[in-house]
Amino acid sequence: MHAEVLPLQDECIASFSQWVAALPAACKPRLQGKLDVAFTHHGLITRFGCVPYRNAVLHRTSSAEENDFLRNGPRFGQQAVQAVPFISHAGNAPSGSQRSVLLSCLAPCGLLDLTTIT
Repeated sequence: MHAEVLPLQDECIASFSQWVAALPAACKPRLQGKLDVAFTHHGLITRFGCVPYRNAVLHRTSSAEENDFLRNGPRFGQQAVQAVPFISHAGNAPSGSQRSVLLSCLAPCGLLDLTTIT
């Protein structure tokens, strides 16, 4: 659901749709909410090629359209973000298990520019 890769977004929606269809009625509302979020993420990836909320943290430049969306679009609980200190400042980079977790979670999804972490 959080990958910025459209085919993975398609796969997520297909999987969640199958799960929702297979659930007993009493269980559907909770997973239906997740499916709704998956459609929202899919829409962001389709429209922008990324999730604009992540741009500041990942040191990506937002387009004018993304900036307008960030100012006026729906929020998912995010606050205005600053760059994450341990990613943006090489002298404060994660190490050991902290670094391993960060890399294993973010790098395969294309969410982390490995050149920013030393």
